[in-house]
Amino acid sequence: MKKAEVRRQKTEDRRQKAEDRRQKAEGRSQKAEGRRQKAEGRRQKAEGRRENCLWIQTPNNFNYQKMRSFRLPF
Repeated sequence: MKKAEVRRQKTEDRRQKAEDRRQKAEGRSQKAEGRRQKAEGRRQKAEGRRENCLWIQTPNNFNYQKMRSFRLPF
């Protein structure tokens, strides 16, 4: 192979490598965007559950067994 061919090949390889890096980065950003959307959906879902919840403010150690005898006034 001549020097010019080797140089041309190296240049082409470098370009290809840069393009691959760009595509990889694009894929990562799309993946991250998908994760963000998923998280937002989960947040909205949780917000909806909180709004529909009968026990709006229940502590973490709430004992449902003790409250079984308690009837809601509606």
